[in-house]
Amino acid sequence: MNKVRVKKSRETYAGKRCIKQRVWDFMRRNKTFKATDLISLLEIKETTLRSILYAFEVAGYCHKKKDETRGRKNFLNTTFIFLAKDNILIAPIISNKKVKEELC
Repeated sequence: MNKVRVKKSRETYAGKRCIKQRVWDFMRRNKTFKATDLISLLEIKETTLRSILYAFEVAGYCHKKKDETRGRKNFLNTTFIFLAKDNILIAPIISNKKVKEELC
């Protein structure tokens, strides 16, 4: 028998934006920031933040201020600098190291 797959919709909590958009908005407001700031204010996991910041870093939207690249403690204390223009309101979709500025 063929089973019909039901497509699950994205979870949104009381009108909140997706995680990547909230990180993008925070980065636009604060040009220099630490990973601990994002984790505590946006209430997201470290692994999620690490993957989002890595994608933005590969695409050239932010970079690390210091050359602290290894270790958990170094990641949490690393200072990031936001490099993108302020007129990009929507977080870019980054996949396969290609950047598309579309809806999140």
